[in-house]
Amino acid sequence: MRNINKLEKAADSCHQIDEYFPVISKMEQILKDNLQLKEKLVLAMKTSAAGNKINNYNASGMLGLLLDCAKKNAGRKRNGKTYSATMKELGTLIFVLGGPLLYSILLENLGFPSLTTVRRKLFSKDPIKEGYFRGLELKNFLEERDLPFIIWLSEDGTRVNGRVQYDLRTNQIIGFVPPLDKDGLPTTDSFPATSAAEIKSYYDKGVVSSNAYLIVAQPLSPNAPSFCLCLYGTDNSFTAADVSQRWSWTKHFLEQLDIKIAGFSGDGDSKVLSAMYSRTFTQSPATKWPWFNSHLENKEVMIQDIIHLLIKLRGKLTKPSVIIPMGKQFVASRGHIAELIQKTSKDQHLLTMGSIDVKDKMNFRSAQKLCDERVSSLLRSNVAGSEGTATYLDMMRELTNAFLDPQMQPLERIMLFWKWTFFLRFLRKFIENHDGYSLLHNFITANAYTCIEINAHGLIQIIRNLRDLEQHELFLPWLFSSQPCEESFRRFRSQTSTYSTVVNFSILELTHRVRRTDFLAESFNNLKDVMKFPQSQKLYKLSSEPKTITAFLPEDFEIEQTVNLAFKAAKTLCVTLGLVKKTADIPLSSLKRVRVNEVLHDMPNDEVYDEELLDDENEKNGEDGNDELSCLHDEENDVSEDLLIVSTGQLKLKTFQNDLPLSPSSPFVLVQDGSGEVRLIKKTTLVWLLNSGDTSMSSDRIHRVRGNTVSHRLVTQPTGALHKEKKLMVGDWCAFTSEDNTVAVGRILAFSYLFGSTWKNQEYSALSAPVEPPKNVQARGIGCLCTWFKIVKNGKLQPTSMDVHGYYNIDKYICSLPRPDIVGKDLFLRCSLKDIEKLKAKN
Repeated sequence: MRNINKLEKAADSCHQIDEYFPVISKMEQILKDNLQLKEKLVLAMKTSAAGNKINNYNASGMLGLLLDCAKKNAGRKRNGKTYSATMKELGTLIFVLGGPLLYSILLENLGFPSLTTVRRKLFSKDPIKEGYFRGLELKNFLEERDLPFIIWLSEDGTRVNGRVQYDLRTNQIIGFVPPLDKDGLPTTDSFPATSAAEIKSYYDKGVVSSNAYLIVAQPLSPNAPSFCLCLYGTDNSFTAADVSQRWSWTKHFLEQLDIKIAGFSGDGDSKVLSAMYSRTFTQSPATKWPWFNSHLENKEVMIQDIIHLLIKLRGKLTKPSVIIPMGKQFVASRGHIAELIQKTSKDQHLLTMGSIDVKDKMNFRSAQKLCDERVSSLLRSNVAGSEGTATYLDMMRELTNAFLDPQMQPLERIMLFWKWTFFLRFLRKFIENHDGYSLLHNFITANAYTCIEINAHGLIQIIRNLRDLEQHELFLPWLFSSQPCEESFRRFRSQTSTYSTVVNFSILELTHRVRRTDFLAESFNNLKDVMKFPQSQKLYKLSSEPKTITAFLPEDFEIEQTVNLAFKAAKTLCVTLGLVKKTADIPLSSLKRVRVNEVLHDMPNDEVYDEELLDDENEKNGEDGNDELSCLHDEENDVSEDLLIVSTGQLKLKTFQNDLPLSPSSPFVLVQDGSGEVRLIKKTTLVWLLNSGDTSMSSDRIHRVRGNTVSHRLVTQPTGALHKEKKLMVGDWCAFTSEDNTVAVGRILAFSYLFGSTWKNQEYSALSAPVEPPKNVQARGIGCLCTWFKIVKNGKLQPTSMDVHGYYNIDKYICSLPRPDIVGKDLFLRCSLKDIEKLKAKN
């Protein structure tokens, strides 16, 4: 009753629904009479409904970012659009990953920032210089990610295209090997492009880089990406002393930035290994552990990459005809594995004959499958007399697990690694005591054995160091390797965009790829709250899930007890195989100690090959698409007046106005062609003109790592002086003694062996040949195929007709000649015939 009364009172002040009918009818009539008004009303209602739908939709992540950008720029002209920093970051990321073709499609359809904007952001940071140590950048890298200021340093090299290029941003010629200073450091800015004559001098004296050398810092955190600390070109002519001195300098340099180096890693390279040996096995007072060959107070930790070590062990086992004795009864041989593959179905062991093929020396997956526990078990049960091979595979597996198994406790790692270290000491002594065996042919390689000894000592040293620093959580042995370098090489080679298949690079192109890799790691970190990167979480280690639970590192007495147990296990195994007697004492290392700062120069090296173009011309030069003219400086500096003659005739290249302002940092130089005309050309053009050829590399990994070497000697320079070379090259002008004992001039076209049972045996594919045969080699004689000339009046060269073209014995070589002058269509010697005959008489 109360509710009824309330409704009646409310009705007095409320309108009835039928009161609205006349209004509605009038509106309907208006809309019928005015169709244009009706259309506008319907459109407004639809727009309002769509707007409410968008506003009510709670978009997040990448979709929300795109939606906010679209709403912000709706109705604006193309040049008036603005973008947030996050949107620019996203656009640049997509440009780097997909390339300009994909980005241009997204740009037209989704309203991304312009190509100029993303290029400007990509190149906004300072260019990465060859040979420059990026210490401050590393510090910022660690601070931004809240990573510990303690790193692991690794270094490695990879083959590159031997291409010399001009870098506009730094005004340097990139591609020659930079000289090393007293600290073993590459000298930065060693090849400034100040003038044409200066650039030409680099080609006369410089050596082209055949490899890129990378120094990578790996933060000791389970999920931290690595950081490229330094890169430079090399021809591998540096020494172990250079490596050791560079380590000392780097350690001091990073300590000034409050960054500590926990240890160093390499991949078995002989020079790095020699430096590690010299810093690990130094002469010192006897320790409480006679089996420990390093000083306990030595805080420097050296570790050789365990994956490369596994591959070295596989390579020795799978090498044809190799016999590794395991006592008097057993041997380790790939023949046992071949028999297992033929006898047992593949589903049990997962092996193929390719698993024991020695050709692919860097097949880590094959090595993993080979030393799987099931293979050792199947060998013992199915192949008679295979105990030695099964034991060898056990050694491969447990040495690897001691570093790579994330669930293993520190004492377990010591137990496994030192067990096999003692085993190899026993085996080495067994081989040395038998005249029928030699360490060279019947033991693992000296390189691999040295790596194992270094790792055994390094494992204990890093445990003691981190324990004393009370940083137990930093004991992450799977990071103590050179794999950060290998991962970097793989990332650099995989930086190909849509429709691009280029996997190789030059030194200059590598600096651009490092910049892109840094940007990717930074973007994945900055955008992790906006986007998800499932593939990159593994590649760039963004996952926050720890691999293992932190274990407290053991005390010295626990380490000693564990090593004693490892000795007993190794001794029991060796007694079973017949390598030692039951009364054998603990074996000591056969590696000698060296004096402090004494660097060995004859460490062994295994024949194991390491794993390993930008989108448009503007990016090759490190530009954002701007004209090079904008980079000219206003200052008037001295330009060399010694004009370089770069052509024997008229230069058929694009030239620029000669009245442009020039300076040593300008992208232009003045040159003179054969007609005497002075021209202004780009430095990039001059470098291209002077390049005699790049080192070609196959995109196939197996062929790439066995790439051609770069020739370091250019063709004979026109000095006007006669000279004798120890090695002749295709293109050289030479004087020979002819059949009638006169002088003949020949321009070399090719070489061939003069003796051989078949044509195949006489083929000579190299572009150079020694004048004298190497010592201790059966000489087969070398002939030169030449274009022949005879000397007529005034030193003019006249072509000689040949009845039959053939190879002329290199023994008839007199001397090398300067390249002839070209006058019109004629050639003239730059020396006299009498001078050649005098030199001939002396011979």
